[in-house]
Amino acid sequence: MVKTANTYKYFSAFTGVESAQWVLALAATNPQIGGALLSGKTGTGKSSLVQALGNILPNKKLIKLPLSVTEEALFGSFNIEKTVQQGEWLYENGIFAQVHNNILFIDNINLLSTNITYKILQVQEQAYFYTPTGKKQPCNFSIIATMNPDEGGITTKVLDRFGLFVELPQHTAIGNRLEILKEQERWDLATEAQQNAYQLSEKKWQERLQTALTLLPQTTIKETDLQAIAQLCKEAFISGHRGDLALLWGAVTYAALHGRKSILLKDILAVKDWALAHRIRSPKQAPPKTNEPKENKETEQPKQRTKA
Repeated sequence: MVKTANTYKYFSAFTGVESAQWVLALAATNPQIGGALLSGKTGTGKSSLVQALGNILPNKKLIKLPLSVTEEALFGSFNIEKTVQQGEWLYENGIFAQVHNNILFIDNINLLSTNITYKILQVQEQAYFYTPTGKKQPCNFSIIATMNPDEGGITTKVLDRFGLFVELPQHTAIGNRLEILKEQERWDLATEAQQNAYQLSEKKWQERLQTALTLLPQTTIKETDLQAIAQLCKEAFISGHRGDLALLWGAVTYAALHGRKSILLKDILAVKDWALAHRIRSPKQAPPKTNEPKENKETEQPKQRTKA
C-alpha cells in the first residue's frame, strides 16, 4: 500500500539542514524544477526530514513509494476477479493516478529497480501517462528522493534528471553535536511554550509555501535573468540544458517563496549550487561511462484491452 507520511517531527525543528529544507520547499512547490534528491549517510535525518515536509504541505500529499513497486502498481491494472464476474475489463487506478498534483517520495532510490526509476522519471518529465486501457492521463507531480551513498550509487543519467541535489552533512564537530543534542532535548521535553514555538515556525513555512503557489503564475522573467543563468551554466561546463532549466525554475520559485514576483540575482545565486553541483564537469572531463539501459523518449503506451 502507498503510505501518506504526515506524522513526523516538525519540519522546522531540524537542526543543521537549512539547505535541505529549502531544496525540499522548492521541489514541493514547483514540479517544473524536476524534483530533488537528498544524499546522506545513515543518521543524517534525510528521510525523517522529507516525511516531516508532509506536515506543512498546502493542499498536497506526500505519497511514499514502496521499493517493491511493480509496473502494474504504477500504471494501474485490471481487476481480474471483477472482470470475470461482470464480463468486462475493469481498470483500477495505480500510483500515477494517485500522485497527480501531489508529491512522490522515494526513500533510498538507489535501491529501486533501474527500470522502474526510469519509468517514474519519464512520466514526471512528460506530466502524463497511458493507462492499460490506452487512455492518456495527466500526471503532474514532484519527485523527492533520498539515497545513502554507502548503499550503492545511481547512474549519472538518473542524477541529471533531478533538478536539485543536496548532500546532508554528518555533524562531527563538538559544537554541532551539542546543538543537535540540545534541540533533541527541547523536542523530547517540550513545554507548552516550546510546542507553541514549533507550531508557529511550522505555520510560517506553510504560509510561505502557500504564498509561493499563489505568486508563481504571476512571476516575471527578464532577459538579464536568462543571460545570468546561461553564463553560470557555461562557466560550470554543464552538459545539456536540464541544469539551465532547474536553475531558472528554482530561482523563480525561490523568489516566490520570499514573496516576490520577479527574480533577483541573489535568487539565482542562492539556488545555483543545488541546481548545478551534481552536473558540473571540468572542460576536459567527460561524463563517466555507465552501463545504462536505453530509455524511450516517451513512456511506452500499453496495449489496449478489449472487452472480455
